[in-house]
Amino acid sequence: MQEEGLSAPQRYDYVAGRFDVSDALKQLAQTGRDAVIFIGHAVDEALSFMREADKRHWFPALFLPSSSSGPDVFDAPAGFNGKLFVSFPNSPTALSGDGVNEFRSLAAKYKLPTQHVATQMSAYSAARILVEAMRRAGKDLSPGKTDSSAGRVL
Repeated sequence: MQEEGLSAPQRYDYVAGRFDVSDALKQLAQTGRDAVIFIGHAVDEALSFMREADKRHWFPALFLPSSSSGPDVFDAPAGFNGKLFVSFPNSPTALSGDGVNEFRSLAAKYKLPTQHVATQMSAYSAARILVEAMRRAGKDLSPGKTDSSAGRVL
């Protein structure tokens, strides 16, 4: 990643139902990143994250899988206007025969568990969509392409 001008992602792991929003924001905001990929366990966790970020006046671009969003996402603080991106993983190529075979190869290579295959395929599809979107956006990825220095993803 360093060769591409990107820094390594900062991870914050937690157990479902035990999301310490304050601690997460404290750690993530200190990294100086301007984007967060939130792969949470529930919609209310994503909203809690946004509300706490609002209190700290920190509004990174926030990427959510459809499982971490819902109608309540419209209750997001105003500071996140234009900064929320929700992925609905329905890539036709990922669901085609070639896409399924590609997923199976990936699963075999990394010895993915055989449980929750539908969820794994959904995550795989979301990742493919994100990669394609970033590829199409080009090396100067930024909100509205107004600031050429803003190109970090994580």
